[in-house]
Amino acid sequence: MRYYLKVYGREIEMSSHVLSDEQVDSVKKMMLIEGYKRYIDCQERIEEILNWNKFKSNMFYITKPEFYDTKFELYEHNILIDSFTSKEVSMKDRRDERVYYTVPQDDWHHNILVSVEENKGPLYILEFNSDTRPNRQDFICEVVTFETHTDLYDIVDSIFYKNTKLQISEFLDKKNYSTSIKIWTLDDIYRDLTTN
Repeated sequence: MRYYLKVYGREIEMSSHVLSDEQVDSVKKMMLIEGYKRYIDCQERIEEILNWNKFKSNMFYITKPEFYDTKFELYEHNILIDSFTSKEVSMKDRRDERVYYTVPQDDWHHNILVSVEENKGPLYILEFNSDTRPNRQDFICEVVTFETHTDLYDIVDSIFYKNTKLQISEFLDKKNYSTSIKIWTLDDIYRDLTTN
C-alpha cells in the first residue's frame, strides 16, 4: 500500500561558505565606502563582490525542519489517517556530532559566511510503501544541530519509517518570515571571548 507523510512546521534554510581574508576585507571595504551597517542590508552587493549565492556554497547548503516545531500528517492514498508532532515519534540523537558546524576555529576555517532563512508552513511530502498500516511509533527523526557563533538549531536531518530512510517526493509552498546573513571571523570569536 502507498502512504504519504506530509511535513509541516518551521524550516531552517542554511548556507555556509568559507571566505579568504582578502574576501572579508573586500566586503568590509564596500560596506564602509557605501555606508552599510549590517550585512543583511547589502546582501546583493555581497553576492556580487564574492560571486556567491546561497546555492553556490563551498561548505554546505541545506533545508531542514526544526525538530521541536515539526508536525506530520499521514495519508493512505488521499485519506488522512493520523496526525502527530515530532514529540510523539522516536528520535535518533546525533546532536553531539557537529554535522553542520560554522564557528571559525584556529586550526580550521578562519572566516565563514552564514546565511539563514526561516520558513514556515507545509514543507514537503514523503512517499513510501508498507504492507501494514503505519502508526506514529514507526517513524524516527534523526536530529542533528546547525551551529553558528551565536545560534544553535536542532534540526531534522532525515526521517525514517522503521529502518528505511524516506525520500522527499514533493516540496510544498512555504512562507519566508526571517532572513539573516553574517560573516564570522576568528577575530569576532576572540573578541567575544575576551568581552564576555
